[in-house]
Order: sequence, then C-alpha cells, then structure tokens
Amino acid sequence: MFRKALTIAIVTASLVTPALAQRTPAAGQKQRLQQQQTKRQKLEKRKVQTRRQKGPDAGGRKLQRQLNLTEGQTEQLRSLLATRQQEIERLRTGNDKKGRKADAQAARDQFQSGLRAILTPEQAAIFDQKGRREKEQVERRILTPKG
Repeated sequence: MFRKALTIAIVTASLVTPALAQRTPAAGQKQRLQQQQTKRQKLEKRKVQTRRQKGPDAGGRKLQRQLNLTEGQTEQLRSLLATRQQEIERLRTGNDKKGRKADAQAARDQFQSGLRAILTPEQAAIFDQKGRREKEQVERRILTPKG
C-alpha cells in the first residue's frame, strides 16, 4: 500500500513539475509583454503631447495659460504669433545671412511690444517677471560648467 502511494506521488510529481515549469515563463513573458506595451503607450502619449506643443500656436497656449488671457486677447495673440511665424520663415529662407541676427532680434522686439500692447498692467508684470526668470536660467546654464 505504501509503495503504491509512493509510486503515485512520484508519477504525479514527475508529470506536474514540467507543466508548472512551462507555465512560469509564460506568465513572466505575459508580464514582460504588458510592461512593454505600457512603455510603448507612454512613449506614444509623450510623442502626441510633444507634437501638440510644437508649432506656431504652442507658445500662445502657454502664454494664454500663464497670463490668463481673455478670448479677445487670445485672438490678438494668435495674430501676433502668425505674423512672427511669417517673419521667421522669411528670415530662414532669405539670402541675407549678415543681417539675419539683427532682423531676428527686431522681430522678437516687435512681437514683445505688440504683446505688451494687448496685456493689462498686471499681465504685463507677470510676463516681465517670467521673462527675467527665463533669462536668468539661460545665463546659469551657460555659465555653469558641465561635469
């Protein structure tokens, strides 16, 4: 009786062990596939967000949020951005490389003066403060040695 029970246990163990061994990699593989799929979805989501941020209107959305612009101000901002984009394209395709830097600075100045004209004094103060912060960050990046 004892031999019969022992034999059944050994046979059962020898049949069950390979089946369990085969299941483990499949479960691990399934988990890896899920992780890879999740990773791909996150990357795709980032790509979509990046695509949304790029383009001539990306800076407009950021300014609209930061300065809490009204609908009228937003429309005027879009017009300013379109004009600036046309000017930048003209500078990129132009043949005069010597005056390009000065023209680019003039286009920036024109955009900023147009923007200040549509802002309230409170919004202009926020815009100036953010501009100073960004300028300081750029200077820190330039002056701070890497390493």
